[in-house]
Amino acid sequence: MRYQTGIFINYINTYPTEMERMFQAVEYIIKHGAGGNVLDELSKKSFKDTTNDYFNRIKNEAIAHNNGLLIIYKALLKWYETWKDSFSNFNINNASVKYREQPIHTWLHCFLTGQQNIYQSLIGEEYVFIDKSKWEEAKRNNIKANRYPVIQKQEVDYTEVKIKRLLRLYEIDPEIKYKELLLDKRIAVFLEDDWTKDQLEELQKKYHLKNVKQYSAIEPTNNDIGNFDYYLFLTSKASHSAKYKLESKIPKDKLFLISSTNYRLVMDQFLEQLKGRFLL
Repeated sequence: MRYQTGIFINYINTYPTEMERMFQAVEYIIKHGAGGNVLDELSKKSFKDTTNDYFNRIKNEAIAHNNGLLIIYKALLKWYETWKDSFSNFNINNASVKYREQPIHTWLHCFLTGQQNIYQSLIGEEYVFIDKSKWEEAKRNNIKANRYPVIQKQEVDYTEVKIKRLLRLYEIDPEIKYKELLLDKRIAVFLEDDWTKDQLEELQKKYHLKNVKQYSAIEPTNNDIGNFDYYLFLTSKASHSAKYKLESKIPKDKLFLISSTNYRLVMDQFLEQLKGRFLL
């Protein structure tokens, strides 16, 4: 089991998004599932603790201690044992149904059974490894290219283009480690009054978003809202029925509740929530 734990810890440390999903599973365990007693090895819950207080302390302890992720892994395994039989017939054909019903369970099942390709296909995500030496070389070449631009016609390599965009963003924006999470992402915004075309273009350019689509936060939509990476629900003047309908359609981990209505402040609040979720 030790080598499996080592693989788990290396993988989680390599991918911040997987660490965020891991802690979503921990939060679920604290609220609903078995395995919570294993977390006592990190910190015991007192009668004064709220669920959020205890969860945040567990998260901090897991990161701070050398064996913290090992304990988290043991808790996840214990929880998985209580429901794994319900995924005994899991396959690529019924994966989307499982994901809609139990997104956190689906992630952990795919994670522990070596079916991450199915999960990544469900969420439209793909990981790309870049060797450190190549990353450093790309940064050096990018600096030279900015100093001495050469315009030439060539076939576009999407991975290379993405690397260059990331490098450029790192240079001009100290908060890029958070904004990188928005690169080429699709966002649905539920609000009272539509933002203007210029405002949308400003956000897409600033955060390098693939798409921003607007929906009403007042009138519940009966239409298919489509597949987005993040859903922002502006709560200041929203209706409960619209919020309830939205929550019933999308995974909880993709929904962000925002109190502001100003398009710039909305993104600021959204980024602040991402910081907490992705622990960057």
